[in-house]
Amino acid sequence: MALPPNDLGARRWLQLLSRILDETPAGFETALRRWLAALADGPPAPAPFVFLQPLSAGRVAEDQKDGQALLAYAEMEWGLRDRYAAALADSLAAADPAAFIALLKDIAAAASDRPAAEFRTGPAETVPDDWGQFVRYPDAAEVPDQMARLWAFLHQTWPDDPVRAAVVAYVAIQNAHPFADGNGRLSRIVFNSLVRPAGPYLPLRELNGLTRGGLLMPMRGAEIHDRWEAFAVALGQAVRTLHRVVG
Repeated sequence: MALPPNDLGARRWLQLLSRILDETPAGFETALRRWLAALADGPPAPAPFVFLQPLSAGRVAEDQKDGQALLAYAEMEWGLRDRYAAALADSLAAADPAAFIALLKDIAAAASDRPAAEFRTGPAETVPDDWGQFVRYPDAAEVPDQMARLWAFLHQTWPDDPVRAAVVAYVAIQNAHPFADGNGRLSRIVFNSLVRPAGPYLPLRELNGLTRGGLLMPMRGAEIHDRWEAFAVALGQAVRTLHRVVG
């Protein structure tokens, strides 16, 4: 996986995503919390979201069964973003990746409600689908180097280009799958810490679920084929639609 999205189309859409985030409506944080709380009574239909991905519908259906779990995930991640955003910024300003890697372990432990977390030492793969197909993540031996590479990229990119840094970190963590558990939570907390250290939390898990995998599929294109533009477009559409539906 190539870390930086360098093609012109992707950079243009990331700049647009940055402007969309800057256009967050007044009072959006309160409205977002009300919307997330309403999910506890059952997620709304995905009709307002136009970018549907039926190939991932079965996978996402499991996430839709328990509205209380959706709310708990969002509130937990929001709180951990608030707790760790400043420390993450400090780790990216450091002279080496040691503090960044230690912080990833702290966040992963907190997000998984465990006393400690270490990089995985064995193989990792997704649960096979109905046809027995699955995604196998990189070898465990590659994880430390990949996270060091990610730190080097973020060290150079953030805070001058926070959206680009956040998008790359989100995809890179999910691609490397550095821990046995909690990688999705970690990637979303890091994303939000980089793109918006305070204020409304961008609920990527809920957006992906309510769009039937509308973020998952283009994200795979970025990590596997280095096609970042489609993922940047999907994120921009998701955030703009969320502003309209929630605000």
